[in-house]
Amino acid sequence: WSDNQVTPTATGLAAQQYNVTVTDANGCLEVDQVTLTSPDQVSLTLSTSDVSCFAGDDGLATVTILTGTAPYDIEWSNGQSTPTANSLTAGNYSVTVTDASGCTADATAQIFEPGELSADLTQDAALCHDGNDGTAAVTSVYYGGVSAPLGDFTFAWSTIPAQNGAGAANLQGGQAYTVTITDAAGCELVETIAVDNPKEVVASIESATDVSCAEGSDGTATAIASGGVEPYSYSWGANTGSQNTPTASGLAEGTYFVTVADANGCQAVVSTTIDQPEPLGVGFVSEKVDCFGASTGSLSAQAEGGTAPYTYVWSTGQQGKVIDALAAGTYTVTIFDANGCELIETSEVFQPEAPLAALFEADDVSCFGREDGVIYLDPSGGTPPYTFSVDGEHFVGTTQLVGLEAGEYNVWMRDSRGCEYITSEILILEPEPLSVDLGPDLRIDMGETAVLDAEVSAPVVSYEWIPLGPEGLNCYDCFDPETDALFNPATYELVVTDENGCTAEDRINVFVHKDRLVLVPPAFSPNSDSHNDRLLVHGKSGTTVTLFQVYDRWGELVFEAGDFPVNDPNIGWDGSFKGELMNSGVFIWYVEVRYVDGVEETFKGSTTLIR
Repeated sequence: WSDNQVTPTATGLAAQQYNVTVTDANGCLEVDQVTLTSPDQVSLTLSTSDVSCFAGDDGLATVTILTGTAPYDIEWSNGQSTPTANSLTAGNYSVTVTDASGCTADATAQIFEPGELSADLTQDAALCHDGNDGTAAVTSVYYGGVSAPLGDFTFAWSTIPAQNGAGAANLQGGQAYTVTITDAAGCELVETIAVDNPKEVVASIESATDVSCAEGSDGTATAIASGGVEPYSYSWGANTGSQNTPTASGLAEGTYFVTVADANGCQAVVSTTIDQPEPLGVGFVSEKVDCFGASTGSLSAQAEGGTAPYTYVWSTGQQGKVIDALAAGTYTVTIFDANGCELIETSEVFQPEAPLAALFEADDVSCFGREDGVIYLDPSGGTPPYTFSVDGEHFVGTTQLVGLEAGEYNVWMRDSRGCEYITSEILILEPEPLSVDLGPDLRIDMGETAVLDAEVSAPVVSYEWIPLGPEGLNCYDCFDPETDALFNPATYELVVTDENGCTAEDRINVFVHKDRLVLVPPAFSPNSDSHNDRLLVHGKSGTTVTLFQVYDRWGELVFEAGDFPVNDPNIGWDGSFKGELMNSGVFIWYVEVRYVDGVEETFKGSTTLIR
């Protein structure tokens, strides 16, 4: 070979012309030549599309191969292997292209992004507390700290109705508002600003003086104010002569209103009532002599009206509201009020007509263990009303002492003045016992029936079942009746009667378990994956949904259905409104249901639509 290789195959050759001489064993020669060529070098260019918004990921970088030997292998530094690398954030991205010959070429693309959006906002407070005349405005918008013209942006405020300028008006004090700032590329910035709220003007009556005497007009009332913006003005009602100072004077009995206004015209109204004394009068409490012929009576006088304090002078020479140790008779009192008004009245002290005494009879207990024995009393003398006791401690005001068990009794008789009389011994008897037991309370599920069973201590001649409510039984005079189907707790009473007419009774409660579970999921994902694609109402079988509504965050009704059973997979919200899919967000739901027993109930809550 012309490059001095001596094997049939020459290797490691560059692109050029080579000569070869072949010699056989006899020295015969043959000469030939060959020309080797090389492929084109791999060359390429890059083009880019920058990120639309700050911190976005919609950048693109595209490699275009100019020369080389196809096919090509493309490898980006972020792992992508197509000519165009997409979903790029801002930064540098390198690409390596390898052709079919193993030749390579490298290049680097830089993806840029706009500066971060920021804004300055200002606000002016409402003039009055909770007023609707506050304002807010976007004063500057920046890209990465560099100011941009406000005209390059659109604005959407969270007011109702929405406002779309750089400024918003008619804002309520004390409320926070958001503004969405959008540039031509669709990039958004959401800012929040709170509108200042001045303190509420509060008016109150600091003091008021009533009229000194009936039909007078020397009352006064003083108002004070706080909050708002000083100074304050005061305007009293026409019944004061339209006075305009904090204190209104020369007032008669009646109700008076004052309007307080601050420097901004914010108002508060408060009222007060001026009273006058009633005419001077007196009421008596006469305590008669305790027992006939004694001197234990008393008189109490209570002045009213006029002006306290009062002075009392009695015909006995005693002074004060109360005089005591009196015998029966008539007594006079003279009363003076603080202003010297005078009133003279008389009252009488009484005494009993005769000493205490009583006749009596008794009824025995009707059946064993009962406490229905009765003692009948016929009292006389003393001072009615009378009270009676079988133990000397607990007194009642009836001449029939009922609810007594068998035993021996002495009855204490006491009149209203504390005089006492004790009867001789009274005997009350009782027969043999009778009892009935219905066992422990029962528990059933809603809509079921229960069988009632009685256990009696002795033979009886009748059973009387009494439902203590609207629920019925299949029989009312049998041993073991069955209840109606129950939807609410019920109580039944059994009265049994033996051949002697004695009765025994017991009650049993039947409690009904009610499952009233109703559930609407806190989130659903209508993405057609056959799982949680509809917002459904779940609950116990037999429950009917009479109304199901869904509202968006602005209060607009986006779905409504009614009169369907719970757990129906075909009736629910699919996340659309008027044929359009709703965006992810929080929605408010409202549900009215009717249970199997007719009880109706409402529920409400929120759910998150997830796309």
